[in-house]
Amino acid sequence: MELLVLLVVFSLVPAMTYAGVTGKIIGKVTDKETGEALPGANVVIEGSSLGAATTVQGGFIILNVPPGTMSIKASFIGYRDVVFNEVLVHPDLTTEVNFELPTEAIEVESIAITATRPLINKNTTNTTRIKTAEEIEALPVRGFRSIMSLESGVTSVGGRIYVRGGRREEIATYIDGVYQNNPTTGRASGDISNNAIQEVVFQAGGFNAEYGFANSGVVQTITKSGGAKYSLSGEVITDEFLSKSDKTLGTYSYGYNVYNLSLGGPIPSLMDGKIKFYLGAERRFLQDANPSNFAYQKLLLDENGNPLDAQGNPITTAVNDSTGKFVKWDTENAFPGKDGAYKSYQWDEQGIWPDKSSLQWLWNGNITFDFNPIVVRIGGNSQRDNQRLLAGFAPGADYQNTTDGAGVGFSLWNSVNNPKQVSWRDSYHLKVTHTLGSNTFYTAQVNYFRDKFTRSSVMFGDSFWNVGDAVDIGPLGTEGDGITNPYITQNGSKPILDQRSANLFAAFGTQPGLYWKEDWQFWGVKADLTHQAGTTHEIKAGLEYRYNTYKNYAIGGYGAADLHSLAQSLAQVGPDLTAEQAYQVRFVDNFGYDVFGNESGNLGRNDAKNPVIAAFYLQDKIELEDLVMNFGLRYDYFDPAYDGIADVEHVKYELTDQRVYDLKEENFVKNDPWTTISPRLGFSFPVTDRTVFHAQYGKFVQTPELNRLYTSTLNYAWSLQSGNFFTMRNPNLDPVRTTAYEVGFRQQLGTNSALDITAYYKEIRDHIRLVNLDFATPVPYAIYQNQDYGTVKGLALSYTLRRTSRISANLNYTLQWAAGTGSDANTFFNIAWQQGIFPTYVAPLDFDQRHVGTVNIDLRTTKDDVVPEVGLNVLFTFGSGLAFTPVRKQTEVLGGTSGYFPIGQVGSSYGPWVTQMDLKLDKTLTMAGIRFNAYVWAVNVLDFLNANWVYPGTGEPDNDGYFDTEAGQTFLRTWGENGRELYNFLLRNPNMVGPPRQIRLGLRFDM
Repeated sequence: MELLVLLVVFSLVPAMTYAGVTGKIIGKVTDKETGEALPGANVVIEGSSLGAATTVQGGFIILNVPPGTMSIKASFIGYRDVVFNEVLVHPDLTTEVNFELPTEAIEVESIAITATRPLINKNTTNTTRIKTAEEIEALPVRGFRSIMSLESGVTSVGGRIYVRGGRREEIATYIDGVYQNNPTTGRASGDISNNAIQEVVFQAGGFNAEYGFANSGVVQTITKSGGAKYSLSGEVITDEFLSKSDKTLGTYSYGYNVYNLSLGGPIPSLMDGKIKFYLGAERRFLQDANPSNFAYQKLLLDENGNPLDAQGNPITTAVNDSTGKFVKWDTENAFPGKDGAYKSYQWDEQGIWPDKSSLQWLWNGNITFDFNPIVVRIGGNSQRDNQRLLAGFAPGADYQNTTDGAGVGFSLWNSVNNPKQVSWRDSYHLKVTHTLGSNTFYTAQVNYFRDKFTRSSVMFGDSFWNVGDAVDIGPLGTEGDGITNPYITQNGSKPILDQRSANLFAAFGTQPGLYWKEDWQFWGVKADLTHQAGTTHEIKAGLEYRYNTYKNYAIGGYGAADLHSLAQSLAQVGPDLTAEQAYQVRFVDNFGYDVFGNESGNLGRNDAKNPVIAAFYLQDKIELEDLVMNFGLRYDYFDPAYDGIADVEHVKYELTDQRVYDLKEENFVKNDPWTTISPRLGFSFPVTDRTVFHAQYGKFVQTPELNRLYTSTLNYAWSLQSGNFFTMRNPNLDPVRTTAYEVGFRQQLGTNSALDITAYYKEIRDHIRLVNLDFATPVPYAIYQNQDYGTVKGLALSYTLRRTSRISANLNYTLQWAAGTGSDANTFFNIAWQQGIFPTYVAPLDFDQRHVGTVNIDLRTTKDDVVPEVGLNVLFTFGSGLAFTPVRKQTEVLGGTSGYFPIGQVGSSYGPWVTQMDLKLDKTLTMAGIRFNAYVWAVNVLDFLNANWVYPGTGEPDNDGYFDTEAGQTFLRTWGENGRELYNFLLRNPNMVGPPRQIRLGLRFDM
């Protein structure tokens, strides 16, 4: 019923615009000598069809202005024209430009004035930060995420971003107005080339009613469009001038290579240049996708591949198979024998971690048809990734880029089998804008987004069943043809390396234990209507509808032996065993795909999931001389389009005709859609011409991550039947709700600087956590439920210095307390596994960072200086350590973290402070009308070792304290110093620390 109401409203709204990608220009035209208003004066944006005529009071309003830098001209009969150049317009904001026209004299040329960006924008009622293309080019960072992480209120650690104490999934990302988050995780998907960015607009809470699906922040990236003149630009960045094996300037080459090219302009033969286009592409090849300040400890080998001892002698008996490669080491020499003697390995280091590369292609483009008063824009962006994923380290913390089910041991001599992940992302839109008059316009937009990936063995890819295809480990290969798989002969059952060194490393050739593919896409319609009522009310009404399709397939436990047993099972399919059952015992989780991984649309409850997301909002922005108010209401609708479980503590299953276990139909009950109404209020009012106060209140909701809702009924039933502890998703989840408040003021200091101070508070309810069902039948298990709660309070300071004597600066600082009953949905997995007691009080969250700040200083000479057009941009970031719970020292390698024994309160300890300095030194030179910019870009130039996470037993990123325990001493007595070296190798998870010093050279051209 609620969705029907939305569709009726859709049909009643005759004209709508796509919110968040255009701005507004207001101002007044007066006589320079008398100050009298000039009614009927013409104000136009040069190179476009946008403009307005002044009212009787001399005022004008231009709506639907695309963001960017532009020239605005005012003209009136009997007066000289005045042109303001370099006027900056931002989405959702109002730019004020006032003209004073002199009377016409003998000289009739236009008067050109360079506009100055205001230090204080009285029209913003929340915290809004903007980076323009010029500012982005100067910064020593790349990507909109890195740009956003520089702002106050943001915590960034190990590539993860948290805004004002919210979880990672609470940030909405838009590119050209199209939602870019993958709802299965709630996080942003993909990237855009720096060269293609016009500006990045970041809102840290308090956003208007037109924005939803986010409880903490919104980041909007606007890409460049074609202009009245042709433009061509390109860029090359590399660190290949350095050595990959020997340090130069205190660093290595990490195989960093980025190339991009873009072209834009009019198509002159069509409509007199009213059709404009922009195309851009970027290729990134990173041999180490995420360089770490833990250098890779390389085991030295001889020419035959044998490891060397400390004296340079090979540690091997040189037993060869028919291929001529060694099969087995001399364990009497490699490890302590009966007499206790051993030989230690010989190690070296290099910067690049092997088999952790990334190859990315990015494209974006748009074409605009200006049929004034109708404008049509077709655009989009795409990305293709092929990356290798880190595997086989002590977890220590919930770090990213680690494969599920990979197991210990890939890192030393088996990194060649690090899993691969191939990803596809596509985002396209068609937008039609129609200006009905000087005060009303609408736009309707259709958009399509797709995000899919496949994670698999680098050797076998989608043919994961071939992992067990070897004659010598059973009577049949997986294909039943009796043919030996040569990969398994060398890398599986008869590995090149048999010895599991100190019981820490898997044999060479061990395959990752998970095959996983996911495909999510949506078709969406979003439309809004904007009407300027008089000079004070800007009224917007809009709606959005998205139809999603979500498919998932995962199968685990298919190492060489395991999947071979699956192969044997398949070869023995008969009345007592089916192929489906053979896959089910590997905990296959499938919907939208059958149990074998084939796309299928006839799977009943295991068909692809099609949740529906919709919203409607109404908003009024009132702009008075001394007061700006934003009032809005937002209506959100979510239909999971999947029946819920009537009683999660008493789920029943049965054995089907295919001899697989499935849930009984009696378990299911219709899952009603949820709806909610969220008010948003914002105020901004000047106390003086240099002081502006602002305040905001709002309620925000967002859908739970879809990977917490949906699972295969076969997986659910088999997990119940197996009798083991397991976790299960829950289709009954409710939305996460946040109530947010903020108040602050902006103060201009002198003529060139300003200070913004904002205090904020948030209360978060119904966050998702893992909860034990201790009395569930037939077996207890854990399920996701809406039970977490949190509060956040903080103070954000931002200082801006406009360029003065060649220097500009931005300083940001945040003081924050982020507390809650859980940091993410899986915070209490260990408690659930051990059926312990869950905390019921708020405590510092894992990403609670008390102090965080950035200092960015840009020094730039002009064309007329002795050393012309040289720039130096220095970025200094700092922050206190993250919270963690101190525990009794134990191993993080042998047996994992399931037995943590806390010795302090939850979140009562903090890691070490982190500091980093990046810089970019550039020189601009113009030749034959082409602007060249050459630069040196240094990351972590002081080479600080910064901990992203720490082991909770010690508070250190490379020591778990295990060797201080009796069990650790026993390990050392068994394996000696060689065992210590191998153990420490596994502790030095490269994601535990930040980046090392990196030096890159770049060259950019624009014409």
